[in-house]
Amino acid sequence: MYLTVREVAKRLQVSASCVYQLIDMGKLPHFRIGVGRGVIRILEEDLNAYLSASRQAPPAPAFTVRRGKLKSMKF
Repeated sequence: MYLTVREVAKRLQVSASCVYQLIDMGKLPHFRIGVGRGVIRILEEDLNAYLSASRQAPPAPAFTVRRGKLKSMKF
């Protein structure tokens, strides 16, 4: 199924200009149909592939602190 830029923007919950930027950067495959500037159509499969490739894993903890047993203090 082909999607318009507005439909893609709505699904991603971003602005249409953000979708145009993804297209211009070559990150989101598309078809340009028509004469002159024409219209842009994006395959739903291409959108899903972009989303899968963009998925980020949660960051690993930077470090863990190990604490030894506290020794009693003598005064």
